[in-house]
Amino acid sequence: IKHVSPDTETNMQKDAAHGPRDMESCPEAQPLLDGKVTAVSYTPHACQRDVASNSVSLVVTGNAAYLPADCNGHYPCLDVTRILCVFLCVVDHGGTKFGVWNTMYVQSWVLQFLYYVCGFVFGMSSRPLLGYCCRLSLYFVIGVTVNLSAWSLAGKSWRNNVFGMVFQFWFVFGLILFLLALAPLKRCLANVRDVARSTHWPSVSIVGGFGTSMAEPDNLWELARELAKGLMVMTVSCGVVHSLNKLVAMPVLVALFTGPLQSTIEGMGESSKFWGLPEGIDRSEWQAFIAQMLKDSEISVTNTLIVLVFIRITSRLPLTLWVLFLNTYLHKCMLYRSQTCRMLNAFDYTLMGLSFHYLGLAGRRVIGEYVTRYWFMFLFTCSLLWQPGMFGRFDESPPTDLSVRFRYYLLEFWFAIFFFTAIERVVDERIFTKDRLHFLSHWALLIFLIHNFFVVLANQMGYWCMLVGTILLCKLLFGGDQPKATRDKPSSRDGGNGDL
Repeated sequence: IKHVSPDTETNMQKDAAHGPRDMESCPEAQPLLDGKVTAVSYTPHACQRDVASNSVSLVVTGNAAYLPADCNGHYPCLDVTRILCVFLCVVDHGGTKFGVWNTMYVQSWVLQFLYYVCGFVFGMSSRPLLGYCCRLSLYFVIGVTVNLSAWSLAGKSWRNNVFGMVFQFWFVFGLILFLLALAPLKRCLANVRDVARSTHWPSVSIVGGFGTSMAEPDNLWELARELAKGLMVMTVSCGVVHSLNKLVAMPVLVALFTGPLQSTIEGMGESSKFWGLPEGIDRSEWQAFIAQMLKDSEISVTNTLIVLVFIRITSRLPLTLWVLFLNTYLHKCMLYRSQTCRMLNAFDYTLMGLSFHYLGLAGRRVIGEYVTRYWFMFLFTCSLLWQPGMFGRFDESPPTDLSVRFRYYLLEFWFAIFFFTAIERVVDERIFTKDRLHFLSHWALLIFLIHNFFVVLANQMGYWCMLVGTILLCKLLFGGDQPKATRDKPSSRDGGNGDL
């Protein structure tokens, strides 16, 4: 088994496309998977094994890293997550009450998982940033055109409510801005990851804190030392950002919102009230609003600084995401944040997904095993945090009560742990290889683009007929392009046992 150099990352991804996801069946990989060996990322460059007359390339990753792709080079867990989350968003936009009652705890994971996936896939992509953003911009233009057509047919005036007309495509617009902002950080993370991979095994200098490694901490003392570094970076970052907001950002933004941007705000119409924007140009009201907005934005700015600084001083890169968790949810639980923080939260989720792709998460294998083994305790904990009778869209109007806020954001953190440690364990790739449901990816994109057209013009019965009818349409259009269904062979999740 050879070490992966920075120049062979593409080859590693190609090897992963032909390798099994069941690493536990590989004797060479077992010591690493059992946690007996701390290592970075490895791939067998020349070593292959003949199984049933087929040459299968084995891929071994560190305990903190994301598991490799399936035999077709896809990530079924990410595909299923994206399809499910888009579907639930579309159901919520159709006028149902599931979101208000937080059915299936959707407020704590649907949009969050979508942005996790966006950040992770952005890290995986080798597409130039311009091409990436142009493709998203094309979806934005198509979708806004569809929404505008619906509003015109319904006789609605979109000029007084541009925000409401664009509707779900602010998700795409915001994502474009996030990717532009995170592009320099992506290059930085890639460079740091490649430097860490240049170390075959954790050396004495790294254990002593003078190097960088993708390995996890070897002992509790090292773990405590690295987390102390994270706390120091978090504290200093918060102080710096708060000072800059008060001394620089506050006067500049007040001047902009009460001056050149006032006409733009008036054009938002009723949507400006949803975001809590003051009416008119009263300076005191705008000062209060901007002070709250800057307070809300401190988490996102400090999270970015934490990643930039912590990866430079830590000797254990997979701990970075834990520091992000600590900074994010400590702020969310203890401090009230207004409804304007919704898009800022989305930036944080994208940043987490991007950081996870490059740096992994320390302890994810062990935690993931326990999460899936005791899944019933996971659900029981969710029911304790979201108690029966709780009502409201806390993602749109954050709770002011400390105890409610603490439970709500702890529930969100609980689902974040689930995604980053166990998402690939709960998705069976046979959804695509045997059941041949690849066309659902096209269906999810289609309904995301057109569903608001039916929200405006159709009743709820017609809306659901659209959802079901588009499934059949995508099956006819894209079902024939799928590979033939494989025999009902054992899944990697079954450990290779056909009886399971």
